Amino acid sequence: YRIADEVRRLGGGRFAEVEVGFLDCNEPSIPAAIDRCVAAGARRVVAVPHFLHTGTHVADDIPGLLEEGRIRHRDT
Repeated sequence: YRIADEVRRLGGGRFAEVEVGFLDCNEPSIPAAIDRCVAAGARRVVAVPHFLHTGTHVADDIPGLLEEGRIRHRDT
């Protein structure tokens, strides 16, 4: 949440919506965060993964979830 706060602060209003999404163990999930951005009017979603280690989550899971979100909201 602190990183999201910094993105909002340093973005100087350039980002209409900044949401946090978690892959495991916390809420909201990444799909829920994507849905919240779209519900708030986002036409483009930019994901900034923040993980301690690069691994399967970064290489496989995140791109798959983002693609699912793109397909789910392709008409918006």
